[in-house]
Amino acid sequence: MNAFQDTYKTVGGISQGYEIKFDHLQMNEVMKIIKDEDLKIQNQLFDTICIMQLEVRNSVHERVIDRLKNIRNINLKNISSPEN
Repeated sequence: MNAFQDTYKTVGGISQGYEIKFDHLQMNEVMKIIKDEDLKIQNQLFDTICIMQLEVRNSVHERVIDRLKNIRNINLKNISSPEN
């Protein structure tokens, strides 16, 4: 996980960074949201658990987070703040 620390900073206040962790079984659901919402993948790691860091524009933030939260067994963390 050290490779992912501090890799994303909010750019001009127009987007936020999120780290998501999920099982391979949720891959299709996650990738559909990424494609539908035109999200930018900042980093990714596919091992026993999939980990992605995404840039989420503030204009679609609420909708994207709601969609991601509807996926079973997904862990979602905002990584935009400097203390993360």
